[in-house]
Amino acid sequence: MLFREWKDFVSHPLDPNRVRTRDERLDTSKAYRRGNDGKYPPDYQPSSDRGVVIDRHILFYDDDVFECMEITDYGDVTVWTRDKVWHLFRKNTNNMEKLMFLHRHPPKQ
Repeated sequence: MLFREWKDFVSHPLDPNRVRTRDERLDTSKAYRRGNDGKYPPDYQPSSDRGVVIDRHILFYDDDVFECMEITDYGDVTVWTRDKVWHLFRKNTNNMEKLMFLHRHPPKQ
């Protein structure tokens, strides 16, 4: 499903098998959230069953602008901004979820 407006979603950095559906990815009700200081609560652990909320402030900096995001039926996430394409990689070589980006318009050599 393609979203034209930002949706917070949950990530489980050390448990890539935890999320199997779009609804699970979008259920942020039990996940840890960053405070106004940009830090997670002191009791947050990456291995937590609660996961962590990925909000727009984690992805958008340097005046980048949100365009759209896709969350598939299986909970895969891709986010397009003016300058970057973010993807939540699951089951990589370290068996973790990892949010990474590629520049949409790489600098010319």
